[in-house]
Amino acid sequence: MKKLAISFLLVAAGCYGGETPKKKTSWDLKNFAINSSVQVIVQWQGAVGETTTQKIAALGGTVISELKSIGSGVYSVPVSAIDTLAADPDVKFISKDRTVRKRSAAVAVTPATINAPYAWNLDTTVTEWE
Repeated sequence: MKKLAISFLLVAAGCYGGETPKKKTSWDLKNFAINSSVQVIVQWQGAVGETTTQKIAALGGTVISELKSIGSGVYSVPVSAIDTLAADPDVKFISKDRTVRKRSAAVAVTPATINAPYAWNLDTTVTEWE
């Protein structure tokens, strides 16, 4: 019985094979023609600078902007190089550089909508401390 249990555990461990690697690319990067380029945001494990610029250039890409304060950059890279870039251990995640739009249904915040004139007319002068 003991041998059966050990055999079962070995087979189960062999089938499991360990953790699957974490996906490092956003889903929408699969929708581009392989021979085109795409503008992406790359989140790096460390600081951005000369090393990251060289890595992007080696893949045939160009630097659009690097944001040193958050360790990320915006790059134009060939779609065919995205998997190679994702395999780099210094890359945290790669996402498409999407357009950010203001929601049209959002209520505009103006002085009138928050009744600011009422607050402006309040007497907030402190004449004595209690």
